[in-house]
Amino acid sequence: MPKRTITLADVGLILAVGGLFGMTFVLIKVALASITPFTIAFLRLSLAALPLLLVLRRRGLRLPPLGPIWGSFSVMGLGNRALAYVLINWSSQHLEAGLVGILIATTPLFTLVLSYLFSPAERLGPAGVPAVLLGLAGVVWAGGRRDH
Repeated sequence: MPKRTITLADVGLILAVGGLFGMTFVLIKVALASITPFTIAFLRLSLAALPLLLVLRRRGLRLPPLGPIWGSFSVMGLGNRALAYVLINWSSQHLEAGLVGILIATTPLFTLVLSYLFSPAERLGPAGVPAVLLGLAGVVWAGGRRDH
């Protein structure tokens, strides 16, 4: 695959996604005042499913018929998203939103370690490790700030 030059638009998109992702934890904290962690997880998943279904329809694709594949979908969905969202929401009841964001931001670090151990083809190049550490430092700085 040919290397692609990173453009200013790419950087803008990364910053936008980061801002939206980080804002999620503050909104969860606010929502927890009146909504249960399970309900918030259900709403997040439902709101994400709608655009995905629209993209499928636009591309002329359909979900597979009910059958064994749906068991796999269910296990992946529950383990990869639903349970994670419920646990994030539950922990947000007991921790500050900034700390939750910092803890979630450690995911790339764990991915680095696991990919190094289990998937040599997926390892980051020499610039990857410093990039992930710099990103984590930025999250810690932003999430850990206390403006008094």
